[in-house]
This record gives sequence, C-alpha cells and structure tokens, in this order.
Amino acid sequence: MRLTKVIALTVGLILAATAFSQSISPKLTAEVKKGVQAQLRDPSSVRILSAELRHAIDAADQPQDVVCGTLNARNSFGGMSAAAHFVYFLRDKEAYVLDKSIVLEPFSVEIGWMAFPRFCQ
Repeated sequence: MRLTKVIALTVGLILAATAFSQSISPKLTAEVKKGVQAQLRDPSSVRILSAELRHAIDAADQPQDVVCGTLNARNSFGGMSAAAHFVYFLRDKEAYVLDKSIVLEPFSVEIGWMAFPRFCQ
C-alpha cells in the first residue's frame, strides 16, 4: 500500500515537471541554432545535444517562451567543449550560453546564469 502511494507520487511529480515543456520542431531548432551561433567563437562547430520548449512567466509577469538545452562547440583551445547549457528567448531572439570558453562575450554568460535557473529548471 505504502509502496503504491510512493510510486503514484513519483509518477505524478515526473508528469508535473514535464507538463510545461515540449520537444521542438526542426524549424525552431534551426532558429535556435542560428541564435546560439551568434554567441560563439566558432559558430560552425556548434552541435545542439538537447533542446526543449518551455512556457514560463518573466519578471514582468508576461508569458515568455524559451528553449532550454545543451550544446557543445569548439572552445578557445580548439577542442570541443563539454556539454554546456543554453537558454534561447523566442520573443527577443536572444541566446545565452553558459560556458565562457566558447562564447565571444563572456559577460553574456552572467545573464545566462541568471536566466537559466528561472526558466529552465
């Protein structure tokens, strides 16, 4: 009986956590990739490893659709980076990558670190 309740609660939490996200279309994937490439030292090396569309509320209480995911790209040493998180804002068409070794402007990473927990976790 208790095990059944634990399993039901676990399944419910998993479903609740995924209720506000969905996979993205190839067209949206291309848009996200273009936005992310604008932030990178070596734009042609980017590989999107995962991406999902999320619906959230921004700081001004407005709906905000974002794409959260992971990627890797060539870093400043010429090697491929480990998986790095990114967040892409559909309304603003702005991407933020959370890895200073692969981005052109390191201060944008700080914005990403503020946005990622709010919209992607």
